[in-house]
Amino acid sequence: MDSLTLLSWNVQGLGGDKFHKVKGLFNQELSSQFVGKFDILLIQEHHLSQNSMKAKIGKFLNGRWFYYWIPAYGPTRMQGVLAIACPEKWSSLIVDKGFLQGGRAQFIVLKLLEKKVGFLNVYALN
Repeated sequence: MDSLTLLSWNVQGLGGDKFHKVKGLFNQELSSQFVGKFDILLIQEHHLSQNSMKAKIGKFLNGRWFYYWIPAYGPTRMQGVLAIACPEKWSSLIVDKGFLQGGRAQFIVLKLLEKKVGFLNVYALN
C-alpha cells in the first residue's frame, strides 16, 4: 500500500428538508469528488438511524465495506450514529475497536505494513 486516503464526514442534515431540496446536486457532487477515492470513511450523523444512514451512503461506496457503528448521543439523548467504514477486505487487519465516552467517540486500529495505525472518530457538540 503506497497511500491511504481518509474522509471524515459530518453529514449534518442528510435527512432534513434543506438536504432534500438540493439532494440531486449534492449526490452528483459527492459522487464525482469521492466515490472510489478514499480508503477509510469516518461518519458523524445525529439525525438518522443506522439503517437510514447505511442506505443513503451505500451508493457512494464502491464494493463491499465493513462498518463499525455505535449509537451517537446528542445533548440529552441518543440520536443517530457514528460509523467507521473500510473496505471489507481490510476487516482482517482490524486489531482493535471500541468507543470512548459512550456515543461521542469511537476508534479502530488497523495493522498496516507491520505498524498499528489508529483512527479516531469524534462527535463534539457545538
